[in-house]
Amino acid sequence: MITRPFARIAIALSLLTPAAPLGAQPATTPAASTPASPARTVTMPLATYERLRAGSTRADVPPPPLAAATAAVAFDLRVERDDARGTIVLDGTVFAAGQSLVPLPAGGTLVEARAAGVDVPLVTSDAGPAAIVAGPGPFRLALDWRTVVRTQPGRASLSLPVPVAGAARATLDIAGTATDVRVTSGVATVVTPTSGRTRVEVTLAPGTVVELSWTARDAAPAATPTATMAPTPAELRLLSQVTTLLTLGDADVRMTALVDLTVARGRAEQVTLDLPEGYRLDAVRSTSMTPGPVAGGAVTLTAHDNAATRHQVLVLLERTLPADRATLATNVVRTRDARREQGEIAVEAAGTLTVVPATVESLQRIDVREVNAAMQALAQSPLLAAFRYQRGARPPALALSVQRFTAADVVTAVAEYAQATTLITDDGRALTEVRLTVRNRAQRFMRLALPAGATVVSAMLDDAPVKPVGGADGVRVPLARAGARAWDTAEVSFVYLHAGTPFARRGDTTMSLPRMDVPIGLVRWELFVPERYDARAVGGTAIESRVLERGTTGPQWRLFSPASAPLRAAGGRVRLSATSTGLPGQLRGRVTDVQGAVLPGVSVEIRGGAYARTVVTDGQGAFVVAGVPSGRLVLSTSLAGFVSERATVVFDQRPLQVDFTLAVGALTETITVTAASPVESDGPAAAPESVVDLQQRVAGVLPIPITVPRTGRAISVVAPLVVDADTTVQVRYRRR
Repeated sequence: MITRPFARIAIALSLLTPAAPLGAQPATTPAASTPASPARTVTMPLATYERLRAGSTRADVPPPPLAAATAAVAFDLRVERDDARGTIVLDGTVFAAGQSLVPLPAGGTLVEARAAGVDVPLVTSDAGPAAIVAGPGPFRLALDWRTVVRTQPGRASLSLPVPVAGAARATLDIAGTATDVRVTSGVATVVTPTSGRTRVEVTLAPGTVVELSWTARDAAPAATPTATMAPTPAELRLLSQVTTLLTLGDADVRMTALVDLTVARGRAEQVTLDLPEGYRLDAVRSTSMTPGPVAGGAVTLTAHDNAATRHQVLVLLERTLPADRATLATNVVRTRDARREQGEIAVEAAGTLTVVPATVESLQRIDVREVNAAMQALAQSPLLAAFRYQRGARPPALALSVQRFTAADVVTAVAEYAQATTLITDDGRALTEVRLTVRNRAQRFMRLALPAGATVVSAMLDDAPVKPVGGADGVRVPLARAGARAWDTAEVSFVYLHAGTPFARRGDTTMSLPRMDVPIGLVRWELFVPERYDARAVGGTAIESRVLERGTTGPQWRLFSPASAPLRAAGGRVRLSATSTGLPGQLRGRVTDVQGAVLPGVSVEIRGGAYARTVVTDGQGAFVVAGVPSGRLVLSTSLAGFVSERATVVFDQRPLQVDFTLAVGALTETITVTAASPVESDGPAAAPESVVDLQQRVAGVLPIPITVPRTGRAISVVAPLVVDADTTVQVRYRRR
């Protein structure tokens, strides 16, 4: 019976009397019968009952898939003439409980097996020998093992039966000099000759029978003086070719010497190289010789094969430059006891410098193209000088006069074109937007020297907002990523607010653009004053655009050339004309309506392959784009209330003008709904007067893009080739 809500269960257990024996008669008298026991109950929590039920139905744990596994096998053998003996160590784990069989190498002669110094019983089956190991737990078996070494004329070999394991390796101590070690299933990692024997370390493939062979050359025993003594060994004649590369750094000199040795007669067991004075040995590398320690300014190398006739050694040395860093005297690596030695010396340098040989003893000046091809491949910089020598009684010596040149500053960023737009209010406040087309190679920021009291309120890089930073010498606007390709351009723009002098009935006012630390090819500046004022430019570093349009300063500075031979497209709405004005890679044009009136604020999109740009026409309805790639381009226009036009051109880097005529489209009405989250405040706060004030109050927020409206009376001026200078214009105004 289950009692809720306490979730308790009562189990009635009947305590029955023992059953009567088989064949016994039941009692017939009431006095002989046993009274029945009363029913009893046990009360327990429901969770305990469920746990007891789960335990009574638990399945048996499955046995492990393998009884035992070997993780690593290591052979350590000593090889004599026809016999190899030593130990084999097996490390692994027994997974099953009780006694398990561990497979052993099936080959050679297995003497005994031990585990922790205790003999382990061995058995033999169809699968091969095995050891009986108790588990579960890790094990380590040490086997005394022996095998036969097979010999042939000039070569010896043996077989290593490698059991299945995670990794296998072997170390062999071979009598005599062993060279040309070959492994069928594995790789020989180390071959070291020492004291008449050779140590070989090999990595083996598990689960295979590896054949290991080598060229055997036993050390000859000392000859006993007899009447028939062996002939005296031939006298050693050694020829040496040394090619040296000197690398001059800012504070050190590195020497790379490639030594080619030829044994013309006899046997070269050891060769000694004399090192130049003042240098520190970094490394000695050779595939056929083993270097020893440096002693007495020389290093001795021992040949792996005494019968070899060719050896090659690479020697790397280093030293610091002299204190004056103007002269460098050096000698080169020499081969001691060489009958003939010739060599070449090449000089390279990191940085810009001039190397003039001051002292040349026993050296002949040669062309750098005649230097050894292997040494030319090692050079990291162009070779400055090269010499050749034939060693005689005096060793070659070289003294160089080094003259270093300091790096000159170069322009790392340049702006091909800049478009500035300024809106001036009655109280003298000016909101100015500057757009630049910048080619940048390594400059991270563009520094601006703003007019006094000016504040940057917005900055953009390729139509993405960026955060300008302030400094003691001006404001910095981020440019394109440093290291970008030089032929790529980036659009950089910023907007700043400047509080000037309020307008009177008449007078003059001077406006200036920020000084930028990038050269600008052409600055075009449009200023808009209130409608009730007549204004014109009367001075400053900039000149009126109409002066250039008349060509008074030369046709190369005319911004627009409407009087050119037109190439009309279908419908006559787009006009293409080749122009001699402008810079290579520039597209320019003008957008008007069907009545001939200019249309400012028209978006002109240019696409071609991976290239895409969008520009907006200025107050004269004109646009210009620099850095346009060659190829097929599609230009399209967009302006609310007008029909869009498209033009397809093939651009070949020559300046091209594309003019559009837009027709009035259908009139549509739209409603724009905006929403804002409520702002909670603990007290009264003054509302911001403008978006600019709001941006200045919010710290850490990227600037909001701001577009300067083009309204009022326009003044258009230009300034060619502006390099670290202020662009100013003096405006004379009069109230109408």
